[in-house]
Amino acid sequence: MSQPGQPGFKLCPSCGNAAALDAAVCVRCGHTFQTQFSVPPPPPGGWSPYPRSGYPGQPFVGTHSKIAAGLFAILLGGLGVHRFYLGDIAGGFLFLVGSILGLFLCGIPSMVLGVIALVQGILYLVVSDAEFHQKYVVERRWF
Repeated sequence: MSQPGQPGFKLCPSCGNAAALDAAVCVRCGHTFQTQFSVPPPPPGGWSPYPRSGYPGQPFVGTHSKIAAGLFAILLGGLGVHRFYLGDIAGGFLFLVGSILGLFLCGIPSMVLGVIALVQGILYLVVSDAEFHQKYVVERRWF
């Protein structure tokens, strides 16, 4: 038999005998080895606690909610909250600075940015999840 500690072998916790890594039972004492822990694939079409993006035929699961981004754009768009939420810090600051400047320029920049944010919010809500993720999270498009 092989020496314990050599690659490709494990020790039986009951008797200390060296066994192959793929062995299910110890040949000396009959101890049943526990299987290696692994993440099982999700059941086809059924519920799974694991994200389902990356499995063919399964719906895409992104990191940002298009509903949250759309509501941020519609309700708080003039402040750029939706751009910050999507990870576009420069775009968020542009909206924020434009809104602050709007306080001193009769509100015109704030109104323009509000309309732009409203259009963005509607666009976020009408596209598919995969298209939303690709366009607005990965590519960081504005429209």
